[in-house]
Amino acid sequence: MIRINMLDPKRQELNKAVHEARIALYNRSYIQRTPQLGRYINCPVCRTRHREVNLVADVIVKCEFHYATGRWDLSENPQPLIARQDTLKGVFGAAQVAKKRYHPHHNKKDLQLVQRTQQLYPENAPFLNDPEECMKESRKQAQRELKKERAERRRFKRQQQSIARRINFQLAKPGSRP
Repeated sequence: MIRINMLDPKRQELNKAVHEARIALYNRSYIQRTPQLGRYINCPVCRTRHREVNLVADVIVKCEFHYATGRWDLSENPQPLIARQDTLKGVFGAAQVAKKRYHPHHNKKDLQLVQRTQQLYPENAPFLNDPEECMKESRKQAQRELKKERAERRRFKRQQQSIARRINFQLAKPGSRP
């Protein structure tokens, strides 16, 4: 049996319009479908990515720089003190910038270098008249010695690993050395 479309022409036009509207909605991007959310911004103040509109409070979110006013303002006409905008602390604030020590702790290798230089200085002092030259030469010699010792340690460790792998793959007997 053949079914004939029994809908009246007005209903057919309405169905066609609804279908076209659904396709148009489907082809739109998310931000085009939800313009009330607002667009994402990379906020230079709080250094995060957030929307301009807050859905919970229905307000426009605007991060602002806070400048010193009141008793910190030394001028007669109290106006906001504007931080320097050419420095990282001025733009983002001191709390956002990583803090470093004024006198940082030295690492282990630097301390070894200083100690070895101090040991070698008296040995080189009789041969060099200028104390600055003597210190530079002692430092060079200390650097070379420490570099050589570290290379020997690395070489020994690498050889041990090689022997251990050979034993694990049963290519050598335990306790044997090549």
